[in-house]
Amino acid sequence: MAANKVKPDGPRHWARARTWMSLATLSIAALLAVPTTVFAITKGAGSSALDRQFYRFHTGPVSSFSRSSFLHVPSMGLITICARGEISAKLSVMVDGARSQFRVTVDGHHQVAHPGWVQFNPHGTRTSSAFVFAYVVKPRNGSDSHTVEVHMRSPTNTRATMLKGTLVLQYQRGTPGSGGACG
Repeated sequence: MAANKVKPDGPRHWARARTWMSLATLSIAALLAVPTTVFAITKGAGSSALDRQFYRFHTGPVSSFSRSSFLHVPSMGLITICARGEISAKLSVMVDGARSQFRVTVDGHHQVAHPGWVQFNPHGTRTSSAFVFAYVVKPRNGSDSHTVEVHMRSPTNTRATMLKGTLVLQYQRGTPGSGGACG
């Protein structure tokens, strides 16, 4: 036997074998954990037969200095739609200055679309960012009429500016004649 080969029953052989066994065990554990992680991510998912799309945009700067309250984004507030089931709201913005937080509310300030507020950090330079919010609506007072609004704030109390933005709503049409936007 050559001098540089390790005997199968030598201590270095078993140390190397334990290392490989540990790596194999960790790999198997990671593979088994993936379905649990995916399940946790998709918990609360919904779907609808989306058959309507609506958009609004705003050009020109909108700035917020407040970390305590959200500001309505002009042109992206009090949008009334006739919807049933899931509403998807894709917000695309160009931001500048300090970090900015955005949220989408449905039927009032206390019903915040999932996942809640999101933060964009331009690091002092103009940056474009996009995010998709989702919310499931049900008839309210017998009507499928719902309002959607976009809000922003500065979590640092320094000026956060949205230079321009677009909101695209996708949803399933509600029942016509149920009042409000469903007139």
